[in-house]
Amino acid sequence: VSEIVASIWNVSVPGSLHKPPIQGCSTFLKIGRVSLPLGETASHDRSRFVETRTSTRLLEKIARSVEYNEPVLLVGETGTGKTTLVQNLAQWIGQKLTVLNLSQQSDIVDLLGGFKP
Repeated sequence: VSEIVASIWNVSVPGSLHKPPIQGCSTFLKIGRVSLPLGETASHDRSRFVETRTSTRLLEKIARSVEYNEPVLLVGETGTGKTTLVQNLAQWIGQKLTVLNLSQQSDIVDLLGGFKP
């Protein structure tokens, strides 16, 4: 199946099966090709994280955004692990995380606040 899908999307089969490794040391966390420095409160406990190909590839993309200080917007169905994935990454590198749960009904007031006379 992966060969058929890879040929349709013009991707090599090894590329479609790529699973970035997660490696930690005392000063940084390496996720695939991304290295993030560890803060003082970093945790090395990854026992609650299941390293599937899908989760590690998404984690590598998020880590790249963190490395370049770019904002990340994760969109998807409820209960698919978006918040948990980001919370784990923040805990592993010892960074404070602010989670904003938004919906299609969210407004700018939800992000910036508003003024009531």
